[in-house]
Amino acid sequence: MAWTSPVDYSTGQVITAAIWNNLIGSGGNIDETAPAKVTTAGDLVYGTGTNAIARLGVGTANQVLKVNSGATAPEWSAVAASELTAGNDKVFYSNSSGVVTELALGVSGEVLTSNGATSAPSFAAAAAGGSISVTASGAISGAGIAVALNSDGTVSTIADNRTSPSYGSFNRITDYSASYSFDSWTQSVYCADQDAVVVYWWDNNSSGGGSTYKGYIAAGSISGSTITFGSIVEIGDASGSWYNGYALGIGYDPDTYKIWVAWHSQSNGCVTLATATVSGTTVTVSASAHSTGWYSSSYGSQNNAVFAYDTTNSQMIFSFSNYSAPSCSWAVVSESGGTITVGTALVNTDSIGGRANGNMIWMAGPARLVTFGGYSSSRAITTISVSGTTLTLDQQDTQSGLWGGDAQYGYKNCLVETASTDRALIGAYKPATSDAVYWNVIEVTAGAATTTVFTNPKEIPNTTEGNAGISWRFVRIGTTGNKYVFMQNSGANTTFFSTIEVSGIDGTPSIATIGETTTETSDTGTINLNNTNSNWLYTGTTHNKVVTSGNWTETGAAGNAAYKQCSSALITPSSGSTNATTWLGISEAAISDGASGSVTIVGGTNTGVTGLTQGSTYFVQANGTLATTPAFPVDYGKVGPALTATSILIQGVGNSNLSSS
Repeated sequence: MAWTSPVDYSTGQVITAAIWNNLIGSGGNIDETAPAKVTTAGDLVYGTGTNAIARLGVGTANQVLKVNSGATAPEWSAVAASELTAGNDKVFYSNSSGVVTELALGVSGEVLTSNGATSAPSFAAAAAGGSISVTASGAISGAGIAVALNSDGTVSTIADNRTSPSYGSFNRITDYSASYSFDSWTQSVYCADQDAVVVYWWDNNSSGGGSTYKGYIAAGSISGSTITFGSIVEIGDASGSWYNGYALGIGYDPDTYKIWVAWHSQSNGCVTLATATVSGTTVTVSASAHSTGWYSSSYGSQNNAVFAYDTTNSQMIFSFSNYSAPSCSWAVVSESGGTITVGTALVNTDSIGGRANGNMIWMAGPARLVTFGGYSSSRAITTISVSGTTLTLDQQDTQSGLWGGDAQYGYKNCLVETASTDRALIGAYKPATSDAVYWNVIEVTAGAATTTVFTNPKEIPNTTEGNAGISWRFVRIGTTGNKYVFMQNSGANTTFFSTIEVSGIDGTPSIATIGETTTETSDTGTINLNNTNSNWLYTGTTHNKVVTSGNWTETGAAGNAAYKQCSSALITPSSGSTNATTWLGISEAAISDGASGSVTIVGGTNTGVTGLTQGSTYFVQANGTLATTPAFPVDYGKVGPALTATSILIQGVGNSNLSSS
């Protein structure tokens, strides 16, 4: 039924069925209203003609209401790109109210730039290549400042607050008198219970009527950078005679506070052991020095005696070897009631591992005794398991080519603890190509106690002076971290002290930082700290110092003879750090603390620098300055070439392994 147009009716007029049905009835106008047309949620109605409507069902998701192609009715449909219209040369963005807004294009070369999550975008000039926005931690004073990346993602001005290592006066244990003239090697330990340095040395100088082939021991108290020694005590076998002073050793038992000493005796051709106690600066030597007897006098001269304390089983282990004969022995030793007991010796006659173990430590992680030694171009890492007093050779890892085939001075090998209980730092001397000391890191695993060498040997900087093979040593500083003091004597009245920090002990080891090197060259008379190896010790957290003892030569004393004395000094390691190791780039302008600013990084050109030489390549230094040579002894990375006196192309990165070529 079509729509029936209503008309006006007069009062009293009768509404017939036909009239009602045309207007209100089920077949009349009521069927031409919107409620009668819609059937489903989302329906719309639209006009199809005069007084006529039709239903339009809801479209699918994301469709929009459009006019059909014939322009006769609406329809739901997707929007085609060709159907968008806007002002010329505009882009759209939704503003803070969610309204789609037009943004006029910028000038040629500008890029669309975000101004933050709550601000409208804009067109701006493109940043120079290799420039990033950073947040400053601490104010950066201006352009051209080298900055380092912090762990929280901020940057700071590079600063170097390291101090140089320093040494106190060398405290002469002996004097010029003939009775204590000194011409040999020393060993030292720190007696923690008495806070005392204990030095053990051997005298083979009889010039001027001095005593020949005798050993002496003395204890010294520590105050600041001074060691004050008490009375000197002679120590030896019953006859007081000695075979060779190279074969002396000293160890400290941290549980019983006993000092252990060992020597190779001339009178009975055997190694002899004794214990001593310390009270203040008084040393009391056990009257029951014990001739161990399992060693033959055929071992010859320049033997090696070493102690290591087994912290797992709380017992002392002693080792004796010879670098010129293929034999090395280890045994558990104990003392009770004045009687020294030596366990069954483990003997290794291998031509490599049996020679001069050099150094020996107990590694708590794998619960193994570990030695590193050998002679000439051969080296071996030996691991030994302990059950009660029984020692078993687990593995001998031969490292013949480890040092390039030309390492010498096997009795100067070095083995030092690290912060990792299953890893150790090793070192050896390599004279043929560089006359330098090299270091490496090993891992010892439990069970089979195998060893893994992590890196190729790396050179310690500044070790090319003089007789590095005779006088050099690492000592670990403290019981946490991987910081070491390295000392090397040139053999020409000069001793170098450096503080080394090793990173990556649990990964790929490398030297992270090295403190400034201190050179000791003068005091009374002529100094020759030769033979200052194997006698370094850390004096504990109370002092945070390292002590060294050795041969001190002075001419013109007691007549015209050159007298050598036993002397000791305390070394204060360098402290502080530099953040140059995480060098990131160079500031483009001043940045306030907590504010954002731009830093030129790799690939960019910084124009805030001054005073450069065009064409020269520059390297970042520990204090953030730029120089044409890498920082010594640690290279913190290459920056790049100077394009002009006030501009530099940044090519390097903060990792010197990648950027210092």
